[in-house]
Amino acid sequence: MAVVVPLSDLRKGVCRLLGDWLQAATTTNITGTDKYIISTELDPYTEDDYFNSNWWVLLTSGNNAGVCRVIKGFSAANDRIEVYGANLAAETGAVTFELHRFDPAEIARVLNYAILETYPLLGVPVLAPNDHFEDWSQTTYPDYWRVNNVTAVKETGAANIHNGAASAKVTRAGADGYLYISTEIGTGAGKLPLDVYNALLALREQKVVFAKWVKATTALQARLAIYCGSDARTRYSKFHSGGGSFEYLDVEFNIPWDASEVSLRCEVITSDGAVYFDGAGQADKTLVGLIGYLSTVSAETDAMEINYEQSLGLQYWVAATLLQNRIMPISSESVSRYAGDSDRLMSKARQLLRAHRTPIPMYRMAHGWLGELESEG
Repeated sequence: MAVVVPLSDLRKGVCRLLGDWLQAATTTNITGTDKYIISTELDPYTEDDYFNSNWWVLLTSGNNAGVCRVIKGFSAANDRIEVYGANLAAETGAVTFELHRFDPAEIARVLNYAILETYPLLGVPVLAPNDHFEDWSQTTYPDYWRVNNVTAVKETGAANIHNGAASAKVTRAGADGYLYISTEIGTGAGKLPLDVYNALLALREQKVVFAKWVKATTALQARLAIYCGSDARTRYSKFHSGGGSFEYLDVEFNIPWDASEVSLRCEVITSDGAVYFDGAGQADKTLVGLIGYLSTVSAETDAMEINYEQSLGLQYWVAATLLQNRIMPISSESVSRYAGDSDRLMSKARQLLRAHRTPIPMYRMAHGWLGELESEG
């Protein structure tokens, strides 16, 4: 399930990987007449100017929340940091702050850059178009969907709807068939909009879950399928029991990268009669794919729509990129250490992101990214 992870948590994860996470609270109120931040939590740092112009301080609460400054100097005897820039705003109580050797603004920029670099390895979860079968511009099939050897009508009777205002009533009469959405419908007038068609194509090389709430009165009559061009590349859900109430059916398939067709089907087979299909929807944590860019972040509360495991992969990626972008020290030994740390972090990022793989863009295949993933697998 996708959740939202705020910038503050993403930055914390990146900094922990870099050994760059120091957080404290002031023990003397900021006066508003100077540029000092004082905290006895800095007692362990006994060397003057331990924190210097290679460090940033980010205030995270109070009237100065969000203020980020380069450090001018540190007085160990007074547990006092002095920053560049204008005087800080006065505070009436303790406030929290973070100390970083990497600019927090640069961390946010690299996080936003990583959205593009890892797309579509990471993306925003979306449902199949018209998932709940609410929209019917035609009377014979729901928008974006089509029928094959069955008939379909919009059902609005409350007893035959699981959620929302409608379901699809699909009837078999003499031949097996299905309600479906597929790349085979094509694009153009009377077909699929280009964005929907491209979204279906982008399901290739993804783990796809297709789910519906289904109501049937005959056993072995109703099921779901993901069809990818041949019987060997088809996966089915279990059958509805035929008990006459709504049951949750789902099917999962890792779509082949070279699938000639991507089709999601609501099948009615073996027995004539009507079956009702309704969307699973986000309320049931069921997705069709991972399509779309994650949200960018700038403010502390801005968030990306990723789960915990995915956020770890992103944090490793960002940490490795920050090391790659850092101005290398002069000594060859230090250069080797930075490069080694960067490679280690990037390798871990690929390992984590591979667990959530989605299609790799063609430009990435040309640059060897897919080969790197496969060779590490």
